[in-house]
Amino acid sequence: MENLNFESLTQMVFSIGVAWYLLAVFSKKLDVLAKLIEDSAAFSEDAVKMFTEIKDLIKETSTLVTNTSESVKIMSELTKSSLRQLEEARWQNRREREMIDKQSRE
Repeated sequence: MENLNFESLTQMVFSIGVAWYLLAVFSKKLDVLAKLIEDSAAFSEDAVKMFTEIKDLIKETSTLVTNTSESVKIMSELTKSSLRQLEEARWQNRREREMIDKQSRE
């Protein structure tokens, strides 16, 4: 009977040791998992910040493109107006030369 008690006690101590070891290993794995979750959360926050910055840059780029487009339209209108004025000045100059030539012939 003493042997049975000693064996039971030995088995119980061994089982407690194995359980303690498994608990320590599981605890370590949980710590690693918690660290991974923490790192993942930090990465997610960084990713959200990065995407927000990209979205802001896209908005700014869109505004710049719109402003540039408006500037190009204005410059185009100014160029067309300048070309019309230049053409009118050429015709006026030609008419004046013709008048001067006509007057000098007479």
